[in-house]
Formats: sequence, structure tokens, C-alpha cells
Amino acid sequence: MPVGETLQAALLGLVQGLTEFLPISSSGHLLVVPWLLGWTSPLLNSLTFDVALHLGTLGAVIVYFRREWQALGRALLTPTPHRTAEIAAQRRLAWLLVLGSVPAGLAGLLMDRSRAAGHAPGFADLAIAAMAGVHDLTVLTRNMRHFAPLDIPAHDPFESLPG
Repeated sequence: MPVGETLQAALLGLVQGLTEFLPISSSGHLLVVPWLLGWTSPLLNSLTFDVALHLGTLGAVIVYFRREWQALGRALLTPTPHRTAEIAAQRRLAWLLVLGSVPAGLAGLLMDRSRAAGHAPGFADLAIAAMAGVHDLTVLTRNMRHFAPLDIPAHDPFESLPG
């Protein structure tokens, strides 16, 4: 990688780290900064680079919060008779984190399945389908073509109406 690209990548990494916890798009700056600065490197504008930056962020978060992650792991493994109120709260938080990840994991699986079938559903469709799948619900929608490839029960409530 040329020195110029290395400096650009380092600057994007710095921007990623500084903006990750702000209530803005965690990927938006990866598009805006190169555009504003006129960078045209195919590497810096690639999905591979974006994923690498996000994995770096994930690694930094894991390292920074390692004591908290260790406490959550210990709380999950602590036998019931030895649990204090603090350990019980940490155990609850750990299970809530696992549960909160289920819809995102299901949305990813749905997206893979849909793309393999040649469809590209939007985020809202995936979120709705994931929640419906988690709770074993049927989606009521006029837009059947978005939900049919996701293998989620869907029904058009207006299809049986006259006229």
C-alpha cells in the first residue's frame, strides 16, 4: 500500500474511532470523508476496508471493556447458590445481550437467504421479518414481493376484499 493510502487509511481509522459512539451513521463518515477530500482509492472505497475498520472497532471495544466482559462471563458460569445480587444482575445483563443479538443474527440469515434467491430486501423488511420470525408471527402487508423470499409467513389482508 503506498504511503499516501496508508495515511488516508490511518485518518479514516481515526475518524471511525472518534465517531463510532456518536449518534451518527457508523459507516457514513467512511463515504463522506473520502468524498470531501477527493480520495479515489479503490481500496479505501471497498467493502473489505469498511469491514476491516469495523472489526478494528469491535476489537477495541472488546479490549476496552474486557473487565466487564469477563464479569459477565463469570456471572453466567457462577453456580446458583454462590450468586450475589450483583452477580445476578450481571447474569441478567449477559442474557439480555444474547437475546438482543438474536434478531440481528436472524436478519443476517434472512438477508443471506434472500440474496441467494436473487432478491435484495431493505433494512426495514429484514427487521420486520426478523422480529416476526423470533415471535412466530405472520406479517400483514400489501408488499408480498418483499417478504415472500424471506420464508416468513406473510399475508395481504386486502387480497380477499371485493373490488
